Amino acid sequence: RAPYSFGGESQMLTLYRNYARAVEVWLDNHKDLFYRFVPLAKDIDIGDISSRVNLRKRLNCKSFDWYLENLLPMLPTEKRLLASGQIRNSKIGQCVDTLGKRRANDTVSHYRCLPKREPGYTNQVWMYSKKYEIISLENCMDASIPDLMPKP
Repeated sequence: RAPYSFGGESQMLTLYRNYARAVEVWLDNHKDLFYRFVPLAKDIDIGDISSRVNLRKRLNCKSFDWYLENLLPMLPTEKRLLASGQIRNSKIGQCVDTLGKRRANDTVSHYRCLPKREPGYTNQVWMYSKKYEIISLENCMDASIPDLMPKP
């Protein structure tokens, strides 16, 4: 439970508004990647953030590119990706889905393909990196299960 009230709106709407406010202040030219994964946040009124933007400028904070290159070189960014979106099996109308599982070694499954603005869509968004990794928002997919690996 949250330690404060949400003023009558859903917790998800409040979270998306707060995420979008942070994105607009800090992510510079990387905002689109966030909105691709959380499209519901794009249309939310985030209010006036000019004081936060001015504070960032006044403090001479580094650019988000600097953070990505120096502190988070493993984080997926547009420059590090070959593709992103849903992985679809069009024959059965299903997409690869994390089903909300976030821990390492959790298995993925499939679920009906969700439209971008439907809750749960982010569980179906995957990135294909230039290192040939398939990555969700929080984990990488791998096929290292011994029974599935070809025998030499």
